[in-house]
Amino acid sequence: MSKYNETLNKYLAGFIDADGTLAFHFNKTVDGYFRIGLQFGITQIDNRGRGFKLLEFLKESYCVGSLSDVPSKKQKYWKVANKDELEKFLPHVIKHMVIKGKHFQRMLEKRRELAGVNLTQEQVDALRQFAKESRKDTGAIRYKKNASPAWLAGYIDGDGYLRHSDKEHWLKIHVQTSDVVAVELIQNTYGGKIYPTTKENIKEFRLNFGASFYGTANKVLKAIIPHLRIKRHDAEMILHWHKQRLSEKNSTE
Repeated sequence: MSKYNETLNKYLAGFIDADGTLAFHFNKTVDGYFRIGLQFGITQIDNRGRGFKLLEFLKESYCVGSLSDVPSKKQKYWKVANKDELEKFLPHVIKHMVIKGKHFQRMLEKRRELAGVNLTQEQVDALRQFAKESRKDTGAIRYKKNASPAWLAGYIDGDGYLRHSDKEHWLKIHVQTSDVVAVELIQNTYGGKIYPTTKENIKEFRLNFGASFYGTANKVLKAIIPHLRIKRHDAEMILHWHKQRLSEKNSTE
């Protein structure tokens, strides 16, 4: 029995916008033609020895797909390829996606259109090109004015960097230039700055949590902490540091 709700749908939309993929696959028939299929996948990396509870939780919540290990890379992969299972959960998530919403919707509609059709090699090649071009056209299927806290938490769990040390306290997100729609939405909602990087195809969103940014930092962290599943401890440590620093400042004044 599925256990998801709209808040979890938004979180997963953010996580997929960061790390998820949707790709065509083709099975060859006995008479030499091909039949189209669709496969969703997302990987979780265990770079801190915390295991893969997130993907296990998501699979259990949506009751679709299968998990497999990638031992050499300390990764776990969640795959959904069954067409009924894809139809069961993807539409609920696509409507909340910011980067890959239009792409996922086009891919799903194309699979529906060509289900059961015999395809030639030329048609297969054209569909592969269609998928590449589709991914370049980023954006949500519906206009979004603000980045919801649950979506942002999922996106940060995937592509965000929360750093806490004696000298550094910041949130940083790297995105492909074509996906800058995501960081622009975050900036419009919460503030912060977008910087160019040394890589021409990458832009960086960085929100420095220094003393002068306390109001913004407090707003962002309090919004996302209830929804974070991988980087919650990092966010809590930064928020704790800010509270302590503000307390010390007030006491000296």
